[in-house]
Amino acid sequence: MKKLNLIIIILAILILSGCSSFSINVEDLIEAPILSTEQSEITEALKKTLNTNKLKLKYPKYGEIHAPIIFENLDSDDSDEIIVFYEDTNDGSETTRINIMDKRDGNWVSIYDVPGESENIEFVAMANITSSVKKDLIVGWGKSEKRNKCLLNVYSYDEKSQSLKNILAERYDAVKIVSSFKDRNMSKIILLNYSSKTMAKMAAPISKNRLGVIAMTKLNSEIDSLMNAISYKGDNGDYLFLDFREKDGSYMTEVLKYTDESIENLMFDDSKENLLLQETKREERIFCEDVNGDGMPDVPMQKPLYGYKDRDSEEEQEETENLYLTEYYSFKTEEPIKIQTAFVNLNQGYKVIFPKKWQNDNITVRKQADREEYSFVKYGENGIDSQNVLLKIHLYAKDDYKDVFELQQFKKIAEKGNFEYYAYIPMNIENAEVNITYGELENMFKLLK
Repeated sequence: MKKLNLIIIILAILILSGCSSFSINVEDLIEAPILSTEQSEITEALKKTLNTNKLKLKYPKYGEIHAPIIFENLDSDDSDEIIVFYEDTNDGSETTRINIMDKRDGNWVSIYDVPGESENIEFVAMANITSSVKKDLIVGWGKSEKRNKCLLNVYSYDEKSQSLKNILAERYDAVKIVSSFKDRNMSKIILLNYSSKTMAKMAAPISKNRLGVIAMTKLNSEIDSLMNAISYKGDNGDYLFLDFREKDGSYMTEVLKYTDESIENLMFDDSKENLLLQETKREERIFCEDVNGDGMPDVPMQKPLYGYKDRDSEEEQEETENLYLTEYYSFKTEEPIKIQTAFVNLNQGYKVIFPKKWQNDNITVRKQADREEYSFVKYGENGIDSQNVLLKIHLYAKDDYKDVFELQQFKKIAEKGNFEYYAYIPMNIENAEVNITYGELENMFKLLK
């Protein structure tokens, strides 16, 4: 299970177009695909052009384009050219090269070849940056001996010279390609830097054949890595929701709002404390998501449940394992608005949304030792009272032994894969004002994706 979780975490990081801090040989991780007849012809034609039999196709580590051969109409005719990423192992150089090929008289021929900036390709994308008619080639190059950060290059194809023009070169830790605010058919690039000079920069055309940084804003200086990124198109600006892991192992969120001319970090204010940013700091790996169905991601903020303390607190607490209350806030208005309160159980894959009658009372959660069971209880003057139970949720594997007498109290409420979720709601006269029904629980209980 731990190995599987690690794989999931790595994949979550890789899909964000971030700069890997570790080396991955993609060709060793994936089985080489069987090339189509046309792709084989392309490879053989390139070998013939380069006069070599030792040609190694180079795969991007992640991103939507996973192939070393890209078909794209780069000029004004009706047919595709191809872009090939390769390494000529015959010349002793490990640098990845880019080759442009065109089909002439029924045969693929090389018309342009240029060295890249590294042996490794982090990601490749095609986007309308400089023109709505043809797409530009965007390449994130991996770290090299001369450079300890990834490098982003944007190449524009010049039809007259039949060559790629490098129109942008910027170092980065993570990249997000977003649509322009006024023209959704066009794109801009947001580069995040947090290993040094923490800031977010927006790149866009500054002249006919050149891109440049047109706006920037600061980021939190304690960022270790980017974990999640979601863009949202708004009416008076677009948003980028960024979940980061900090250097101390905790998580936090920053929200960038941008137009075609500006970019700002909504989590920073004029004070040195930046209280809103600090409120997003949380211990659990919970990320932004749209929890109320309005299309806009909501930002999670956490605090210890009643009976638990912050990890930096020196006060004693009743339980050894910290449990947290998660509150989701909407940023649609000038001031963030709380729209949902929930207990998120990452270990068991569900969350329980607190109804309004629970939010104004001292409701907390207790894990029963040596059992996959959580109790939702009212926190009284004497602390967590096991007699004031409002709800119990128990997780069983389908092949687990189940006590028949115990199950007479519990009701099955959900299942996922090999697991079944059971709930028990006692009728507690003392807590009548906060008691719930199984009907209410149907709206409160949600399986995590």
